[in-house]
Amino acid sequence: MDPERGGERACCGACGFAAAVAVDPSLAPGDPHRPLLRLPGGAPPRFAVVVTGQEDATHWFERDEVRVGRSAACELSLRSDKLSRFTCAFTVAHGVLHVRDTESACGTYLNGRPIRGPVALREGDRVDVADFTLLPLLESAPRRG
Repeated sequence: MDPERGGERACCGACGFAAAVAVDPSLAPGDPHRPLLRLPGGAPPRFAVVVTGQEDATHWFERDEVRVGRSAACELSLRSDKLSRFTCAFTVAHGVLHVRDTESACGTYLNGRPIRGPVALREGDRVDVADFTLLPLLESAPRRG
């Protein structure tokens, strides 16, 4: 679907979605003109998910995928009977942070709209699952060595 006509936003530019990137602080969160959450070239993945709702915390991850749900097997396990065992996943692909629903019963919402497949995240995006709001942030991990 065409995001310019109010449809679901497609993936990042590396995956075939060509978007204009114009930084304007007055634009609403999730606006397709906000910059993608993109890692600097060649940097190892490092991103945070700020959780608000039943718990308020910031969780940092250094991995390409983080599963979110109520299961202890999730990298970000949240306590709520409203969540599926595996509700959604954050992934880094082509240097861009994405979110996707994992066919959960409660659904995954990006800026108030339900999503299904992977969607590239932009600065200011908000992901809602059950009683939680997840705010993704990117940071390049310091080089080791």
